[in-house]
Amino acid sequence: GPFPSLPHFSEIGYQPNDVGVGCSDGRPGGDPKWNEILAKGVYPPPNIVNHEKTVWPVTYTVAVALAVWNKEDVCWKKIKIRNKNKPEYVIEATIVDFCPIGHCLWKDEYLARNVDIYGEKAWNALGADPNESKLQIEIEWPAGVVPHDAISGFSKTDKIITIIAKSLFFAIVTLYIF
Repeated sequence: GPFPSLPHFSEIGYQPNDVGVGCSDGRPGGDPKWNEILAKGVYPPPNIVNHEKTVWPVTYTVAVALAVWNKEDVCWKKIKIRNKNKPEYVIEATIVDFCPIGHCLWKDEYLARNVDIYGEKAWNALGADPNESKLQIEIEWPAGVVPHDAISGFSKTDKIITIIAKSLFFAIVTLYIF
């Protein structure tokens, strides 16, 4: 999201008409839940090229991994995020978006425990170093919300197929030699 003090870290983020808000239902005039977030206030877009239309809510927002979270379970839910190394820094954020399947830079084993924190204001509120792109955090998830295991299941299947393929290759090579 927007990071005015370090423009090279900044992304254009959410745009008008709910563009970039994965939880939006795409309704003309905006999703009512997104409009509620915007009604609580927005910061002006950063003075950076191509950021002129950036929508930057005062409410802290995050994205979670679509590979392990069902939209129906997490959209518009609030989570508490605490800086693991500076536990006095805590924010409450609303889940509004997703890191897309196949394009998340997080390792499979971290997909269910990571969030993408939107914008410099949230980053600073967590006491994070503005020159870093990662922060060790602890997350308090909503009660009853559990990630599914899609990616882990595919990873295990892939490893089994690799082992079977290697064994089959050696069996064929052995038969050919003899």
